[in-house]
Amino acid sequence: ALKDRNNFKGILLADEPGIGQISNYRAVSEFIRTKAAMQGKTMFTSLIPYHMGYSVFEAGYGKGNDLDSKYRGYLNEFGSCLGLINPDIYPFGADSMLQNYFKNLEMTAAVAKGTADSGLTIQSFAAKSSDDTMILREMNSKEYYTYQMYSALAYGMKNITYYTYWQHWGAIQEDEIHYNSLIDAKGAVNEPVYNAVKAANEEIRKFDQVYMDFAWQGTMKATGRDSDGLLAQMPEYLNARVNSFTATEDTIMGCLKDSKGYDGFMLVNATDPEDKYTSKVSIIFKDAQKAIVYVAGEVQEVELTNGAYTAELAPGAGVFVIPFTGEEEAEEGN
Repeated sequence: ALKDRNNFKGILLADEPGIGQISNYRAVSEFIRTKAAMQGKTMFTSLIPYHMGYSVFEAGYGKGNDLDSKYRGYLNEFGSCLGLINPDIYPFGADSMLQNYFKNLEMTAAVAKGTADSGLTIQSFAAKSSDDTMILREMNSKEYYTYQMYSALAYGMKNITYYTYWQHWGAIQEDEIHYNSLIDAKGAVNEPVYNAVKAANEEIRKFDQVYMDFAWQGTMKATGRDSDGLLAQMPEYLNARVNSFTATEDTIMGCLKDSKGYDGFMLVNATDPEDKYTSKVSIIFKDAQKAIVYVAGEVQEVELTNGAYTAELAPGAGVFVIPFTGEEEAEEGN
């Protein structure tokens, strides 16, 4: 009955399934694939994040006994079933960021590479107890959402969802105050965070069709103070097109390549937006005389002297850079 409605894009199955649910997911996946009315629709779920720990992946599952191996096995099973690996990875705790944030993105991208699409469920929701003890912070400005979006793009992710659009059922409980939902469940009106999320979406959408042709190769890091230990969780990665990469504050750079063989680099200020650190970034690209650059989604053409590119990344900001040699024509949007 829903198949011809413009707003029906697919089916979201149960949130954060354990690996014991995989047989049920395979059955539903096969059912959807064989239903003519569902052709072209998507089936996805928000998978358990790495930081939730050992027990959620079920002891004894996966190759090897370590948590990393078990989590990769968990992602691989659902990815092969759904064709999309989309974990529920939240960066913002009450007072600091979760140390495994980039590690979780890295593991997701690595498992998905070449076998499935990858995506991210963005944290747009938080809660307080009745005594005003914060469980998750209040995210009331755009940079909290561009931070998560640009981070996902730095790992080649092509799918972004939100938790949660409607106000959570717990909002009606006396012992809990929920906020940061986009729409109030009682009155179906926009919450204040709605405009912040809308502005973040609009920024990304300005260059998403260019980005969508790029595939993830790996993610580099330039360490500033790393006060939350985020970059320490990332593996070392070097890209042949990059001679040097430095930054005054923690910065990551997703290295991607498109179907024509062009390189693309997604720069992201990796510091907690709440700290309001601006990162001054310097990169020297090999064999590059100019670049197409997307800043806040807007395209620029930049001349590079000896392959050097510099930028100042505000909190939550990201810049997408496509370097060119002298023989290549840097056409806008190409």
